[in-house]
Amino acid sequence: MYTVVLWLHSWVRWVVLVVGVILVVRAWWRWLGRKDWEKIDETLRKVFSGVVDLQLLLGLLLFLGLSPATTALLEKGGQALADPGVRFWTMEHVVPMIVAVILVHVGQMLITRTSDAEARYRWAAIVFGVVMLLILASIPWPISQYSRPLFRLA
Repeated sequence: MYTVVLWLHSWVRWVVLVVGVILVVRAWWRWLGRKDWEKIDETLRKVFSGVVDLQLLLGLLLFLGLSPATTALLEKGGQALADPGVRFWTMEHVVPMIVAVILVHVGQMLITRTSDAEARYRWAAIVFGVVMLLILASIPWPISQYSRPLFRLA
């Protein structure tokens, strides 16, 4: 079960990144160009929120019992946090990602509460831009100390 959820979590990451980058680039471009809000922007916003929520669900399944790091934290308590690997997977990866998910929903709320296209693009560009920075900074890239493969095949 752990390997299946980890594999899904690894691959959904790419959907989050691709949709997020498209959304942020489009929001900045259209905000600066003072363009009208279009149906595709609404679709991108909803898809981004959906895949971020799916990624959170998969991450929570890992965090709440499937991950060896979480098991170590539950068994050893605060002492487990002395292990940099356990600390990364239970705090340094999880906390910024949860903040990113919260910000996605804050951005959704701000966008839906305004009908002005310029304000919608501004909120999308700024909030989702910050979300993408948090996500990119919290992913265990192959160059990081706690690296994971870019594409998990098995």
